Order: sequence, then structure tokens, then C-alpha cells
Amino acid sequence: MTQDVVVRVEIDADDQLHVFPASKTFPYIWREAMEVNWNAERRSLYGPPPRNWTHARWLRQILDAAREQGCELAVTDETEWVHIAPSVQAAMLQEIGRWGGAR
Repeated sequence: MTQDVVVRVEIDADDQLHVFPASKTFPYIWREAMEVNWNAERRSLYGPPPRNWTHARWLRQILDAAREQGCELAVTDETEWVHIAPSVQAAMLQEIGRWGGAR
């Protein structure tokens, strides 16, 4: 399994969560059938706007989908958080900390 770091986590104007890996690309992530897609222009993984799940749960889903593609993505102290309230960021870190994807 390869590893990469998450350089930025962002909630866009459409309420979609985007995760930006440092170098890895995921053009076939849709094959995992996890509602996670790759935006080639932005170089980000993203999920739909939350319906039944929180943004924190979607972050975990995105990291799980990347893992299914053979890459463990790690959120680090240098990860940039864009358009994300501190309470939502804390919930995200708690969610992936439980899962074991944060570093």
C-alpha cells in the first residue's frame, strides 16, 4: 500500500467535501462504488453534499475509498482546512482518529 498526505480539506460552495492529496491521483476511484469521485481539474477527491452523513463521516468515507485504491491518505499537522468551522474540523479529526487514518 502506498501513502500520501492530505495537503488540504475543503468544503466548497455546493457543500461538497474535497480532499487534496499531495501527489497521488485517483481517476478510477468511482469504481469503488462508495460515492467518492476524483476531480481532475482540482486534483481532489470529493463526495456529495451531506444527506444522512456529516462532513466528518464523509471524510472517513473518502479516506476509506482511497485505501480501497491502495493508498493510505494521512491528515497531518500541516493539512490546511478551508471553509471548515473549527467544530466541524474537530469532529472530522475525531472521526478519522477513531478510524486510524490521522497522523
